[in-house]
Amino acid sequence: KQMYLDLGQKKIGHTTCAVCGMVYTIGEPDDEDAHRLFHERFISGIRFVGWKNEHVVARYLDGRVIMVLPTDHPSRVKKVLEIKALIDDQLGIPNQAKETQHWDCKTLLFISNTKTVAGCLIAEEADKARRLLPSKVNKNNNNSRRRRINKYSADAVCSNLPDWCSDEEFPVICGVSRVWVDARHRRSKIATRMMDCLLNNFVYGHAMEKSEIAFSAPTADGNAFANHYFQSTSYLVYH
Repeated sequence: KQMYLDLGQKKIGHTTCAVCGMVYTIGEPDDEDAHRLFHERFISGIRFVGWKNEHVVARYLDGRVIMVLPTDHPSRVKKVLEIKALIDDQLGIPNQAKETQHWDCKTLLFISNTKTVAGCLIAEEADKARRLLPSKVNKNNNNSRRRRINKYSADAVCSNLPDWCSDEEFPVICGVSRVWVDARHRRSKIATRMMDCLLNNFVYGHAMEKSEIAFSAPTADGNAFANHYFQSTSYLVYH
C-alpha cells in the first residue's frame, strides 16, 4: 500500500481540481505533474489549427464537426489519441499503453471558431448491449454522493456495469465510449449535435436509429446527457 508523509500540506490523498475537474493524488509527484500539465491545457483549451482535406460532416455558426477514421494518416490518429488522453485524465480513466496498435474507433471532433476542440465523441463497432436499470443506477448514485465521488469520474455511476443492467441483450451497431465537451462550451448542445452527426455518418449509406446505439459505463454527467438524448432513463449500455 502506498504511503505518504504529511509534512504540513493543506490536504493529502485523492482530490478533484475545482477548475479543470481532474482527479489526482496530492503528495504523489507524478500525479501532481500530470495535473499541472492538464490544468494548463484546460485553461488554454485544446488548440486545433485544422487540416487539409478534413472530413467535415457538419458546419454550424459556432464551429464544425469533423470525423477522424482509424485508417486516416497516423498523425491524425495521434492527435485523436492525445485528445483522448486529456479527456481520460479528467475522467480519471487510466490510459492504455500501445493503443495505436489496435485503435479502430471513429472519432468526431467539434472544432470551435476559435480553433479549439470544443467537443469529442469516440465510437466503435458493437453488436449487443443491455438496458440500464434506473432503480439500480439511482441506488448507486446515492452511494456515490455519500462517498463524494467526482461527478466526472467513470465510477460515479457504474463502477461494475453488469450489476446494473438487464439480463436481456439487444442488438446494436455502434458503441459510444466517450462524449466530452469543454466546460466553456457546455449547454451549447455540442454533445447533441455530435450524436446526431454520429447517427448519419458512422455507417456509410445508413442512417442509424437511436435504438442502434449503446453507451459505455457513463459518468454522472454522461448519464444525465443520455437520459436527455434518448428521452429514457433505461437506455442501452455495453461493456
